[in-house]
Amino acid sequence: MDLPDTLAGRLRLLAFQPESGRPAGYLDLDFALHTAALIDLVLRGLLVDQAGRADRRGAAPARLAPELQSILFGASLVQQGEARWEFLIERPAGNTGIGKAIDEHLREAGFLRFAEDRRSGLFPAQRPFLRDVLARERLAGAVEAALTGPIEDVEPWQAAIVVLAAECGIRTALSCGQRRAERARLTELRALVPAPILLALRRTVRERRMRPL
Repeated sequence: MDLPDTLAGRLRLLAFQPESGRPAGYLDLDFALHTAALIDLVLRGLLVDQAGRADRRGAAPARLAPELQSILFGASLVQQGEARWEFLIERPAGNTGIGKAIDEHLREAGFLRFAEDRRSGLFPAQRPFLRDVLARERLAGAVEAALTGPIEDVEPWQAAIVVLAAECGIRTALSCGQRRAERARLTELRALVPAPILLALRRTVRERRMRPL
């Protein structure tokens, strides 16, 4: 399958509205993307959990997606093995997120395009739009397979996408109906996601939602 080469990139495509091709706005999408990148690094063997902190392991490949590089090399606490997962979920690369790096990486790979969008304000701005509709359809099919197919056939990245969509309310990836109907399967899929990172995401999301407006 021709899909984005990172977990965060795949989740990002699913956050676009399939009908209009516009990005859907979700409060916790940034946390979901940051968490996806962290899980990706764990699956690649480049990060491990050490008592609730991210510890770098192994040599990074010569070619690593920008959003993964920004975490692995951009946060000094990761280099020192002192970065708590919550910190990296909230601010994975210093004081900025990795959303722009993900969008640019997807544009270069042909999954997104940028165009002027006057709906975002008085003056036009360059905004990302879905370009590769088929890739998004394949990802939606992978989500459905993770929910309804044999659990032993579910790949780690599929489980992660479904769980992150559920935890962060990304309804273009996992509808409210799917979430209600597949509660038992969601429990099984959560067991396939690194537990320390998932717990850190829940705490981070909960703290944000409890903050006064």
